[in-house]
Amino acid sequence: MKLVTVARYYAVVLGLGTVGYLFFTGMVRADNAFLIPDLVISALLVATAFLPPAYVVRGMILAYGMAAGVFTAAVFTSLVRGELGVVSMAAAASLVVAVLLVARQRAASGVH
Repeated sequence: MKLVTVARYYAVVLGLGTVGYLFFTGMVRADNAFLIPDLVISALLVATAFLPPAYVVRGMILAYGMAAGVFTAAVFTSLVRGELGVVSMAAAASLVVAVLLVARQRAASGVH
């Protein structure tokens, strides 16, 4: 399976999974500092998964890069509290996918 196809599927799973996580854990509340960033990256991940081929890689680089940033901030917030959970895996996976997509984009454009 191609990297872009896997990245599309994972974007949908991660985006919808994040929204599901927010609802099932009761994190949809006014004092959750990550609520809006989580909802924005979820929407961006899902939306970019459905972009046409000409735009999908650039869009997903943006979405996964933003997701990595938001999730990394959440990981360090959890570490300060003495907790570590699933968010750290999402942060790592988002960063890996973003890097792979950038490498693919560079290779396709002939930039070294």
